[in-house]
Amino acid sequence: MRWNSSDFEEMRAEALDALSDVRSWQLAEERWPRIYQVLVAMAAAADVGDPDALAAATVQLEMAGPLRIIPIDLATGPTPPVRDLLNKLVHTLGGLTAGQLREPGDAGAVDADLPRG
Repeated sequence: MRWNSSDFEEMRAEALDALSDVRSWQLAEERWPRIYQVLVAMAAAADVGDPDALAAATVQLEMAGPLRIIPIDLATGPTPPVRDLLNKLVHTLGGLTAGQLREPGDAGAVDADLPRG
């Protein structure tokens, strides 16, 4: 599959939307390290311009979000490392262009599949 600019723009918009949602999430503290791992995968994908890995990590981020209501005293917002990485990703993805993407199969593409857990 070859990426065109409209594919890229749609994927980038989805990634930015997911990142925006994370800022308002209230999760149990033990769930934030998993969110951080997914953000690291997104950053790696953006750094090398791998749209497949970015799309996969975006789906993982969406799946890692809040699933049910938890007692308010157990919920926390994003941790400082998560906030810092969110800011970096929004800045990176906001400036990324379709010309900086690698085509599927290009050398240097990253694998954003993270272990479940």
